[in-house]
Amino acid sequence: VGPEFKQLNDLATQLGNKLPGTTADFQNMATVLVDNGIKAKDIMGGIGKATAYMAVQLKMDYANSAKFIARLSDATGVAAKDM
Repeated sequence: VGPEFKQLNDLATQLGNKLPGTTADFQNMATVLVDNGIKAKDIMGGIGKATAYMAVQLKMDYANSAKFIARLSDATGVAAKDM
């Protein structure tokens, strides 16, 4: 477990309290983002929140939203804070 685990877990809890889904859904979303090359600091810097809100808006599950955002981020080079 990296030093960012607590921060990612806190973000997952915040999103789970605000959006449809559970904390576990958002923890899994963060795992998918990391597995697809997104750094923890970038998840905390805006990509995590953008991924969650996009999933709600497009009625996607959070894991598929994470895969999409990871590819989009890689393809466009958009900074985490601008997501």
